[in-house]
Amino acid sequence: MVLANRIDEVLKGGRRSLLKIDIKNAFNSIPHSVITWGLEAINIDEKLKNYILKMLKSRKADIDVQLKTGVPQGDPLSMLLFIIAINPLIMLLGKEFGEGSIVAYADDILITGKKNFTETDISKVVQLAGYFGLKVNREKCQMINKEDETQILFAGVPLTTTERVQRVEEITSKYKKELQNLENLEIPQHHKLILFQACVNHEQLFHMFVEKSDLDSWEDANKAAIDYLQKILGIDDLPTELVELSWELGGLDTILPNTQKLAVNEWKKQVAAQ
Repeated sequence: MVLANRIDEVLKGGRRSLLKIDIKNAFNSIPHSVITWGLEAINIDEKLKNYILKMLKSRKADIDVQLKTGVPQGDPLSMLLFIIAINPLIMLLGKEFGEGSIVAYADDILITGKKNFTETDISKVVQLAGYFGLKVNREKCQMINKEDETQILFAGVPLTTTERVQRVEEITSKYKKELQNLENLEIPQHHKLILFQACVNHEQLFHMFVEKSDLDSWEDANKAAIDYLQKILGIDDLPTELVELSWELGGLDTILPNTQKLAVNEWKKQVAAQ
């Protein structure tokens, strides 16, 4: 949600050129020296800093060589350490291309501007990233200028030069296909219910936060969810109240798309009123 709002913020006020930067093998290539610099820049507690650096230093490859770059895959600290390390680069890009022009999500970096971008701008990013031991994959960088009618994909979100692209129909179609695939699995019914709640429906509810849409747009997805539950449970006319009632009270404890969208709309109103 924060990312979506940030994208909307930088795209408002007319057409803007977009430049998406792809950092090659970002998480595995960030130097430990840059991580150290980042930790010191935020004045982290000395004991905690030493603990983190010792953890990084203890990592070795299969050939018993000490690794001097990268953050551990699957470690809860890895994303945070990467963000701390790359933040100075983001700040430098902001100074180069203008304050408020950068949107960053982990290793995804989007630069926006009122002027057209050129290959020279990518070369400048290559130079700045190099200061931090990072390499830019020029072939995977994407650039669209103000007069272009094409799209780019940033952090899974399609963008034009003016707005995020609404994907309700695409997302709903994928949701219905996943429900069909789940229904066809040869597993116990209660496993189908658990997978629906924990995976398929959970992903769908995430889109309620980031998609620019009204409540009616998700009616098809809402109906698909109820139809699926009725089929696997063998119940006709399954009441919505029973679907969303908690386990403790004998319900399915499942949030439906429409209910999630209502909650998101109410949350947005409260944020706007603050």
